[in-house]
Amino acid sequence: MVARVGHPKWGGRQAGTPNKVTIAERARIQEQGDPVGFLVKIVKGRKIRGEYPTIAQRMRAAEKLMGKVVPELKAVELTLDSSSDVGIGEEARQKVFRLMEAKVQRGVLEGLRRFGLSDVEAMAAAECSSQVTDAT
Repeated sequence: MVARVGHPKWGGRQAGTPNKVTIAERARIQEQGDPVGFLVKIVKGRKIRGEYPTIAQRMRAAEKLMGKVVPELKAVELTLDSSSDVGIGEEARQKVFRLMEAKVQRGVLEGLRRFGLSDVEAMAAAECSSQVTDAT
């Protein structure tokens, strides 16, 4: 029976339903081994059959696991209509600058604390550095 062009689909497997071979292979892998557990052991550098995995092997295992956890990002082309005025207002621009400045300030303070300065010393050093940058 030949269907006409553009007819709705009927019969067959639902989209995404695995075939019998795929189901059988998955069951066999789950019964006989733990591939994810094996990859985790490699990434952690655990001894397997008397040998430790190399750095290259650990990196490959980590890449395989990451591929299952984090989706691969792909480039997306963005086109803008040049006739439209795209931008932010002055108030929003000032707010963004204040937020960025506060973030930088917190980063400087955190870095100074990691060098062993107390909170008071870190604040004084950050204040001093902001006065130097304001003067230039």
